Amino acid sequence: SIYIILYQINPNLLNLDVRLTPVTIPAAAPSGAAPSAASACPSCVPIPSGVRAKPPGTNPATSACRAPGPCGVSLTMARKLIALSDISLPFPWQVTEAYPPTVAHSGAGSCHNNGSGTCIDANFFNGAAATAYNITLFLGATTNTGLTAKWEVRDEARKTYLIGQGVPGGSILVTGNSEHFHITGG
Repeated sequence: SIYIILYQINPNLLNLDVRLTPVTIPAAAPSGAAPSAASACPSCVPIPSGVRAKPPGTNPATSACRAPGPCGVSLTMARKLIALSDISLPFPWQVTEAYPPTVAHSGAGSCHNNGSGTCIDANFFNGAAATAYNITLFLGATTNTGLTAKWEVRDEARKTYLIGQGVPGGSILVTGNSEHFHITGG
């Protein structure tokens, strides 16, 4: 009965021509080659254009992710970074590390290494000072967007100083690294 109905509507509906188009799967990256954000983090999206970030490259001082990029984050992190960028802060900040990372981070399970795009590093730039006031403002802004930020410092003396200036002690990590924010929650 369906045949008669379809034939009366349009006889061409009954002409079934199934053609399969072959799919080409790109070859794997050569051994030792850095994976792209898209291949190593299939759920990652590029850092949104409204979020300031260093470009991809090979120099950790000037790059937010390994070349060729794009620098990636999870979709949840991207949305929260947009919300963070929309908060009016009295200083400029930018993403300084995303996925794939420019440097090795501790442990294969590190959120920087695991291909999930759920964390980034960020910092002040363009002359903005890492004062206790600015650090505390940024910590509050990240909390307001559902992110968790920690300010990484080189040593206990700097941590003690910042606590004395009003930065919450639980938001400061002594890592021996250059000072920056480590942000999770994406």
